Amino acid sequence: MRNTSIPATFALGTFLVQAALVLGQTPGTGAIQGSVIDPSDRPVPNVSVTIENEATASSRSVMTNAAGLFTVTMLPPGEYRSSVKAEGFAESKVRSIPVVVSETSTVQLRLKIATVDTSLEVKADTEMADTQSSSLGRAVDEKAIEGLPLSNRKLHPDPLALTRRCSGTAGCDDVGARDPGRRSERQQDHGK
Repeated sequence: MRNTSIPATFALGTFLVQAALVLGQTPGTGAIQGSVIDPSDRPVPNVSVTIENEATASSRSVMTNAAGLFTVTMLPPGEYRSSVKAEGFAESKVRSIPVVVSETSTVQLRLKIATVDTSLEVKADTEMADTQSSSLGRAVDEKAIEGLPLSNRKLHPDPLALTRRCSGTAGCDDVGARDPGRRSERQQDHGK
């Protein structure tokens, strides 16, 4: 004859322990349970989950177990938010989790891979331009101007010669026209 009382007692005991965990809250409180998973739906163990009452800002933190699960019991009724931070992941938050008396709300916190944020601040110590005044900082003399490296500079003794123009068919009134014995390059090219 087989003794069936040991397995039945074990089953009853397991049921009572589970019922005590679910219903064993202080009267007038509720609970939040949930899981923390990574982007590939694998559980994230041993991370801190913070549950915060949105009205009072009181909070409690718990660690996830090896299966990535957590439970926070004896919470006064109200709206809660949960957050989790794990190394290598961006912070995950869930808001407006309702907690009702004698009930357990369930939430799933999905972590995303963290991105690297880089900021660069450039600070100049010198003033680049004086926007309050129209005066120049210093005077520039003729020697400084002549010393400028310009590739197309061909200095001519007669600056007015630069303003004379060719009339097209009548020839050019240019540098060579100053000296009656000397013809300009343009006149020589046209055979005049």
